[in-house]
Amino acid sequence: MLGAVESYKRQFEALARAVEAHPLCEVVQPLTFGAALERAAIDNFADVFSGLVVPEEVRRFYQVMDGASFFWRARSAIPEATMSAYNAGSHPTCMDWERTNGFSIVGIAELLTAPAFTDLRVTERSPEILATVAGPGVSSETMGQSVRPFDRHLRHDNEDGCVALLMLPDVEARVVGITDSGTIDPKRPWMRLTDYLDYMIAMCGDQGGRYEFSGLGDLSSGQLRFDAESLTSFRNGILRPLP
Repeated sequence: MLGAVESYKRQFEALARAVEAHPLCEVVQPLTFGAALERAAIDNFADVFSGLVVPEEVRRFYQVMDGASFFWRARSAIPEATMSAYNAGSHPTCMDWERTNGFSIVGIAELLTAPAFTDLRVTERSPEILATVAGPGVSSETMGQSVRPFDRHLRHDNEDGCVALLMLPDVEARVVGITDSGTIDPKRPWMRLTDYLDYMIAMCGDQGGRYEFSGLGDLSSGQLRFDAESLTSFRNGILRPLP
């Protein structure tokens, strides 16, 4: 049984339908999936080619889809008054004239054969602070060698920042943010893989939320997780009906 990860393909499809149906949105790149992989092929690829200890939840995810990509933005022809009325109030919103929203989750070949971040700059080398992200006894050098790009959500805008997976022995995969300049800040939050996917879907691929998550905002350090009530609030606030 694949468990919860099996639902993400359906959730991506539901997100794409919601965007396509919204009068203020236009699709920039339609939703595409890489074909699901056999578990034996995933295990062989992970064990033989990557040199990483690939966690179970990552292997299960790629049994469902070998990556996925979808991008959208606000329609360019929307009257300014309509946009202003939609953005009024305290609702979170994706409706930004300059922003392309979405996700580009890489296929397993790209995930596991991408070069390690040998020049990754870790902004904090204190063992106590590194342990909040990577666990005890992990150096900044080991962290850089164990991080791989997972969601290149800025790819459509030709930017290098990404959401990455930190994969270490005996630890579940941890999702961390990497800035355009190749920096990871251990004082920034990390997420479990399924928590990240839940958050990204609830935010409809909003780039602003991941801008903060990548270390450029004011989110607190440590594990980041949103409860069901918060995720529902995000969904209800983004792509809401016109006033």
